[in-house]
Amino acid sequence: MPSGLRAAPIKKAAHFSITMDTLYLLIPVSALLILVIVAIFGWAVHSGQFEDVEREGERLLRDDDLAAPSAAKDTLKPKVE
Repeated sequence: MPSGLRAAPIKKAAHFSITMDTLYLLIPVSALLILVIVAIFGWAVHSGQFEDVEREGERLLRDDDLAAPSAAKDTLKPKVE
């Protein structure tokens, strides 16, 4: 084979370096994101966000006319401007 027709060498080391640099950035960012999510969840648990989850489900099922009869009557009146 003539010496002028050789294929150019493949540069695998540069591609590997870019991939590793990306991993060196993404792994700490992922760990930081997990810590933030755990901190927010811990705050929600300790501040009482999950104390009475049944009440909201029952509130949706209750009849609103019994809870506030005057508010229901006001919504039926036409607005006069």
